[in-house]
Amino acid sequence: MNIGRALVLIGVVMLIGFVLFALLVPGIFQSPSIKSQPHSTSTRVAHGKVTPTPTPIPLLNLTQYINPLIGTQSGSPIPNFPESGGNTFPGADAPFGMVQWSPDTTSNQPGGYNYNDSTIKGFSLTHLSGAGCTIYGDVPFMPFVGSVLTSPATNGATYASSFSHSSEKASPGYYSVLLAKPNVKAELTVTDRTGFGRFSYPASTSSVMLINAGGSVNGVSAASVQINSKNQTVTGMATSGHFCSRLDTYTLYFAAHFDQPFTNVGTWNGATVTPGSTSSTSASSGAYLTF
Repeated sequence: MNIGRALVLIGVVMLIGFVLFALLVPGIFQSPSIKSQPHSTSTRVAHGKVTPTPTPIPLLNLTQYINPLIGTQSGSPIPNFPESGGNTFPGADAPFGMVQWSPDTTSNQPGGYNYNDSTIKGFSLTHLSGAGCTIYGDVPFMPFVGSVLTSPATNGATYASSFSHSSEKASPGYYSVLLAKPNVKAELTVTDRTGFGRFSYPASTSSVMLINAGGSVNGVSAASVQINSKNQTVTGMATSGHFCSRLDTYTLYFAAHFDQPFTNVGTWNGATVTPGSTSSTSASSGAYLTF
């Protein structure tokens, strides 16, 4: 199908479930800003004298000074830790939000992203900033152009893409990048409990979205994915954990709704790709959608 872009709404639930509501509103893919208060020109009377009302100081747009890319580069000057960095991530996040939708590069930094890398392998839904051990990186989404002939679970490099920092933008609550290999622009933003993605594909191509339910950075002990073409939704779960080699685990549940109908669907289980399948359950399961 010849489309210019696809929108996806993501809802994430950790451990317990509750109803998620979200509304796509104009300007949601713009960086946040704070408007200045209007100046007052009124007067007041004090002790029989007319004095001007003090003019309020305009609020500053402090978000313009925030650079989410700070801390993402490895190469620490600390002796014996040459590969260390701030282990932060540049993607879209809200304070205490449930979704941290951010790119994952190939070197598996604890934050999921290394500024020194030039390849993105997916945009996963969860990240932890500043940690010294890997964690989260759950359920990466990855746009692709072409046919899904091999499993992303065993041939991930086939579907990864190079990118340039010159075509990347990160600001509070917003992230965008141009993926060079499929020539797809990815834009990500979030609310407190959901994420919104806009993926702009080239015209006259086979536009594909890969959803890797078993793609958590520390691996998963269980995962599943289900496709509902009628409702244009994909749901699933993944169980992962073991932060800093601990035994603790968590289970994440997700639901994704797309604004474009699916022309073809399929799933994978390990190395096996099954066109037309609408569900898969295993630690290495996932789904693909063609628009």
